[in-house]
Amino acid sequence: DLLDIVIPWKFAVGKSRNALLGLLRSNSDADVAKCTSAGISHVREINGEASSEDISKAMGELTELKGVGPAGASVILSMVRPD
Repeated sequence: DLLDIVIPWKFAVGKSRNALLGLLRSNSDADVAKCTSAGISHVREINGEASSEDISKAMGELTELKGVGPAGASVILSMVRPD
């Protein structure tokens, strides 16, 4: 889903960085599952308003993936916690 849904949407509404596609594709399915599960778990555990520490922790899990920076991590997490 990262390559099929999230990245095409991000490139359509933001600056397209086609050079990142190779990095994104180099992530194993296991790494993508591990990092996204960890990041999503962090934001789901937040009760009430998220602190900057909470957000940084969740984004840090996702930015361990090659080619995923703060903007990509924000897109992924906003699908779970739009707030």
